[in-house]
Amino acid sequence: VEIVECLLKLGADIFTVAEKSFDNALHLALQGIHSNTLNIMRILLRYGSKANICNYAKKAKFLPVEIVKSLKSRLFVNIVNANGDTPMHLVLQHSLNNSIKDIIIELLLYGGDLTSMNNLGRNPIFYFATRVQEIPPNEINQMDIAKELVKVFIKFGAIKNNFDSQIFSPLHLFFKDSYICNWTLDCKHELSLLEKETVSDSYILNSKTCEDKCVLSHMLDRIFEICDRHEYPIYEELLVSKISKSDLLKRLTKLVLNKLPYQRKTNFAILSILPYVMQYLNKQDLLSWVIAFAVQSSLKAPLLKCTSLKRSICDSSSNGNYIVPIKTIKFSNE
Repeated sequence: VEIVECLLKLGADIFTVAEKSFDNALHLALQGIHSNTLNIMRILLRYGSKANICNYAKKAKFLPVEIVKSLKSRLFVNIVNANGDTPMHLVLQHSLNNSIKDIIIELLLYGGDLTSMNNLGRNPIFYFATRVQEIPPNEINQMDIAKELVKVFIKFGAIKNNFDSQIFSPLHLFFKDSYICNWTLDCKHELSLLEKETVSDSYILNSKTCEDKCVLSHMLDRIFEICDRHEYPIYEELLVSKISKSDLLKRLTKLVLNKLPYQRKTNFAILSILPYVMQYLNKQDLLSWVIAFAVQSSLKAPLLKCTSLKRSICDSSSNGNYIVPIKTIKFSNE
């Protein structure tokens, strides 16, 4: 790792490619997965986002405008070799091990493409499917790694029927005779149920926070439980897209109000800063906060309907009980 970084600092050209194979430094680093692969890849990706770019045949330097275009299109992370393989292809052609997931996530964060076809018309998912088929039934660890990778693929939107040149869906090959098939199908089935069911008197529907009337208010607690267990990563994305920021804040307020009496003084402090915090947090951050607060409070009760947040909190002190008023909080509908 130190040698690679030292060479790059001294001006080594990260975009130089081999004469016949067109492999660049990133291709070569990912051809053998070992303990230092992830760290070396991170260094290469970091330097790959800088200038000093030459074309794949190393005939001429790109013009400045072409440098900008290539950086925006993630040229380095998706550059192909003579076989049309991107770094993502090479990673998924290896057997599954514990470092594969981190490497794939790192490539995806830098714009790695899971749908890019090589010269054989196959995308990286195809090779992943092939590797899963080769896992012996008793290799539980590798199957668990494959399951984790499926979560990553779902999160980055890569689970779709991308056909290879022989008109076989990688999903069909991947899921055939595999217990991961059942897990993913259950995941999609749960999402399908969540999208199709509607309740006319739902609080969420009445407050117009879900335009296509897909999410049920009485299912929110169950969804939060599932999100906390990280069983179905699709739920968080669905909640972020279908539920408004105001509903998440109302939910958080209810959780705070229902905490134990000795914590109410702290709760008031939390409530008082909510109007200011909301403008800095996006819906994903708010959802994470709600889930964390729900778990900490161990609340499993159904979502309570609430038409106003103008409440009072009873706080206890050595002088007896007194009432602390809470001002009405105005929520945005972002």
